[in-house]
Amino acid sequence: MADDFAKAIKKHSGQDPSEEKQEQLGKPQAVQLTDEYENFLKTVISLIDDGKIDTKKPSSFINDDIYDSLDDELRAKTDQAIPNIASLLDRIMDFHAREEDDESVEMKGLIDMLWQSKQRIEEHADVFIF
Repeated sequence: MADDFAKAIKKHSGQDPSEEKQEQLGKPQAVQLTDEYENFLKTVISLIDDGKIDTKKPSSFINDDIYDSLDDELRAKTDQAIPNIASLLDRIMDFHAREEDDESVEMKGLIDMLWQSKQRIEEHADVFIF
């Protein structure tokens, strides 16, 4: 077994990609965002840019009246989702501030995670303002 490992190491050593290739591999890859993703991203970014959402203050992105009317179980699920949603909003804004275009696999992944987290709660009640 150790011989198999040593053979694999020997076979693949010295075959690292060039520095140029490594730089290209480190850049976000472009992907076309659907209209739904694009609209959701624009909404989230404009709410943050306009100061309506503060990722450090989760109450800023919650509909208080709806949240207060939730039953205990759904309120607990919402409370568990809020830190993840705040973190995703921070990551989306950090990524948006970079010089790369928003249409990347990474940004799509972040938007998708935010969308799914939001939808898990909002299939029961429209808790979030975005």
